[in-house]
Amino acid sequence: MNGKITYLLGSTHSGKSTFCKTWLKESDPDGLHRVVVNADTIRLAIHGNRYNHYSEPLVFSAQYLMLKTHYLYGYHICFDETSTTDTSIKRILEIDPNATPIVFNTPPEICWQRAQANNQLDMYQVIQRHHRQLRKLLDEGLVNVHKRLLEEIDNRVGRGKIV
Repeated sequence: MNGKITYLLGSTHSGKSTFCKTWLKESDPDGLHRVVVNADTIRLAIHGNRYNHYSEPLVFSAQYLMLKTHYLYGYHICFDETSTTDTSIKRILEIDPNATPIVFNTPPEICWQRAQANNQLDMYQVIQRHHRQLRKLLDEGLVNVHKRLLEEIDNRVGRGKIV
């Protein structure tokens, strides 16, 4: 039995991880075990830092391996990432074509205030980029984005053939 994926869309410091902490404590309506997959936690496990450019390929590989493994085990996964690009959403839909998005459209000014409160003064440009990317997805409409990306996946490999 496959699980299901709920994925989050939003800038860094938009409230996604706080949401995951509450979500993890709630009972799943389908009775599935819940798990959160988050690159920040993987980074801490690998090298103990918030970010290291050189480790990012390993971080992302581990992240998607964990996502697919938990999905195949039948867990309900909350994918705690920004997911503000076609590529990031497509990777999720390749695993679970029925993945459910939750949008965190927190104003960039609030995200920046939160970053400053955490002494992450290098995050201003990242927050601005995430917000622009999210706006683009929301302007297209997430239903349309999902449909377009699922068509791309189908055209590339055919439904159900992704390994």
